Amino acid sequence: RAEAVQRASAALRHTAIDGVVVWTPPSLPEDTAVQLARAVRADLDEAASLLRGPSRPHLVVWAHATLDDFRVSTCGTSWSQAFYDGVLHVVLVGDTLDDTLLRSARHESLHAQLGYLSPLAPRWLHEGLAQRFAREPFEAPAAGLGALGSADVRAIDQDLGLGNDGPTAGAAYVRARLAVEQLAARAGDGVFAEAVALLRAGAPASSLPDRLGFT
Repeated sequence: RAEAVQRASAALRHTAIDGVVVWTPPSLPEDTAVQLARAVRADLDEAASLLRGPSRPHLVVWAHATLDDFRVSTCGTSWSQAFYDGVLHVVLVGDTLDDTLLRSARHESLHAQLGYLSPLAPRWLHEGLAQRFAREPFEAPAAGLGALGSADVRAIDQDLGLGNDGPTAGAAYVRARLAVEQLAARAGDGVFAEAVALLRAGAPASSLPDRLGFT
């Protein structure tokens, strides 16, 4: 796969802004690549501020011209149009950045920044916080906030694992968002920096729900 990525990279334009390098087809206006690079840099810096750590200095953003190209390059899921695997992948159809693409890039930028600060952060924190950071719509289940306990939060990671079907992963995404909303409602946004600090100090990811006050 590394050789395939190298070959693909050689055929793409590289636009670098403040450590963010955007790979785009040569046919795409360079101004669009510059806008995307600036948006991702701003998202990384904002995520770093939220998590109270240094901003990720370098990131490659690969803008794919088609959904098929994206899936071949990432082995991504059929329902996803953005993905982070060390490279931030998005699907950019046309010459302009729409709100959906920018929201997807913002979501994946949180993954990139959290992964930079804490490579062992649990999936529930990654996915729940990325949704919140990207300001994705959310409606709490009828049970409301406060419904999840430590065991419930730990179980989210298994359902977000590779190989699970769309409905299972989709339900887990909702629970991950509920978990971070529950944390924010109880302790404010500073709790996310606290989570990162605990992980960077060596706390096991499995201990995080208990350490953060889930009962």
